[in-house]
Amino acid sequence: MPDDLETEFKLRATAPLGTAAVEAALLAAGCRCEPPDSSRHLDTYLDDPHGSLAAHGLGLRLRDDRRGRRLTLKHRGLADRGLFVRTEHEAAYHHPEPPTRAADLPSPLRDHVEPFVGRAQLQPWLQLNIERERRELGLGEAHAELAIDRVHLLGPGTGRCFDEVEIEVLDDLSPWEALVQQLTQALPLVPAQDDKPSHARALLGLPAPAPLPTDLPPELATGTALLRLAAGPLHTLATAEVAVRLDRGPQHLHELRVAVRRLRGLLRAFRGAYSPADAEFLTEALATLAQRLGALRDLDVLLLELPKALRAVPNTLATASEAATELLQQDRNRTHAQLLDWLRSDARLLDHERLRGLFAAPHGGPDAELPLATTATACLAAAAQRVRRLTKTLPDDLPLPHLHELRIAGKRLRYLAEALEPVVPVADRALALLTGLQEHLGRVCDHDVAVQRLLGWLPQLQGHAAGLQLAAVVGGLATAHHRALGKAQQRAGKFLRKFRRKKVWQELPAAPPEAGATGADAIVAP
Repeated sequence: MPDDLETEFKLRATAPLGTAAVEAALLAAGCRCEPPDSSRHLDTYLDDPHGSLAAHGLGLRLRDDRRGRRLTLKHRGLADRGLFVRTEHEAAYHHPEPPTRAADLPSPLRDHVEPFVGRAQLQPWLQLNIERERRELGLGEAHAELAIDRVHLLGPGTGRCFDEVEIEVLDDLSPWEALVQQLTQALPLVPAQDDKPSHARALLGLPAPAPLPTDLPPELATGTALLRLAAGPLHTLATAEVAVRLDRGPQHLHELRVAVRRLRGLLRAFRGAYSPADAEFLTEALATLAQRLGALRDLDVLLLELPKALRAVPNTLATASEAATELLQQDRNRTHAQLLDWLRSDARLLDHERLRGLFAAPHGGPDAELPLATTATACLAAAAQRVRRLTKTLPDDLPLPHLHELRIAGKRLRYLAEALEPVVPVADRALALLTGLQEHLGRVCDHDVAVQRLLGWLPQLQGHAAGLQLAAVVGGLATAHHRALGKAQQRAGKFLRKFRRKKVWQELPAAPPEAGATGADAIVAP
C-alpha cells in the first residue's frame, strides 16, 4: 500500500477504558501482542479564520512528542463502520513557533495547503493532549499496530477527555475486520463515525463547516445563485491545483483548466452581477490563469502523442528522435517549474484571494438581485445565439481562426448549459452535440498548436549537438501534425454539417425581449 495512504480502524469508548481489559480481549481473540510502549504527545490543529481546510476535509496537525516536532496533513478520506482510509503527508518541523502561513510549511506540505488557504493566517483552533499506549499485533500472517489513546481536550473550561482504540493495518485487511467485531462485543467500544478533531469539535460545541446549499430555485437572486454555481469549480480549482503543483499527471491539469473555463463561463454569463471594476479584475485574473495553464497543457499533449509520431521517423534518425524527446521533456519540465513559481507568488495568491472572495459574494452589479430564472434564460439564449451566428457565417474552407472562435463559443455554451440545467433544462441530444463540437474542434486546435510550437523550435536548434538530424526530426513531426490537422479539419467539417442540420440552438431558450437589461450582452460580443 502507498506510503501516504493510512488504513486504520477507529473504535471509540463509551465508558472509561482500561488497558488491561483491552489486552485481555486481544489475547482472547488469538492476537500476538508485543510489549507496550507508552508515550504522550501534544497535537495542535491549525486552520485559517474561515476554516477553509476543515471545509475541504483536511486536517493540519503539529505534533510535539519525544521524537521532536512534525507537521501532518490528513484528508478526511473514506470512513465505513469505523474503517478510515485516507491519505496523509508528514514532514519534520524544527521551528519553535507554529507556522502562520502556508508559505512557512515545508515542501510538499505547502503545496497541499496553499491552494485552499492562500495567504491567510494559520492559527491554532484545537489542542489535544494524548496519552498513548502502543503495541505491535500479529494475527496469523497479518500485522498491525494498535494504539490505546486517552485524549484530553485542552483550553479554557474544557477538562474533557475520551478514549479511543486505533488499529493501523499494515498488510491484509480481512483478519482485522473479525478482530474489530470481537473487540466491540467484549469491550465498551463502538466504531467511530468521525476522527479525533471532529469529535473534539462536537464535544466543545464548536460549529462545524456547513455545506453550501446546491439547490437553484428560479426565484433565487442571481448573486446568491452565482455563489452556489461557483462553489463546485472553486473546490476543483483548489484540489486540482494541488495535484498540478505536485506534477501528478496531465489529467489533473485538465481538471484545473475545466474549472477555470466553468468560472469564466459563469462570469461572462452573469457579469451584470458585478461592478465593472470587479468584473474586469475577474476577467483578467481568470484569463491569466488559463494562459499559464495552457502553455503546460500544450506540451503535455505533444509528449502524449510523441511516441506514435516518432514511429514514422526513419531508424537512421533514432538518436535525433531521442534528442527531440529529451528536448520536449526539458521544455515541459521548465514550463512546469515556471508555473509552480507563479502559483506560489504573492501577487498571484493575492489575486486568487480576491477572486475567491468575489465569487463567494458577488455584489455591486444591477443584475445581482434579479431572479435567476430571468438572467439564466437570457444568458443561455445569448450564448446559443453566438454559436448559431458563428456556424452560419463559417467559411466553407474552415479557416483555423474561425474554428478556434467557434470552438471557444461552443465550449462556453456547453459549460453554461450544464451549470444552469436545474433552472433551464436542456435536451441531452443538444448537450451531446455541443460535446461533439468541442471534441472535433479541439483536435483541430491541438494539431495546429503542435505545428506552431514545433516550427518555433527550429531556429533554436542550430547549436545543438544533434544539429541537422534533430531539425529533420522536428520538421518531420511538424509535418505529421500538419497532415493530422488537415484530416481533423475534414472530420470537423463533416460534423459541422450534421451540427447545422440538427440546429442545436433550437433546443435552447430564445432570448426574451428584455434580455438587453441583463449581463447577457457580454456573451454576444466577440
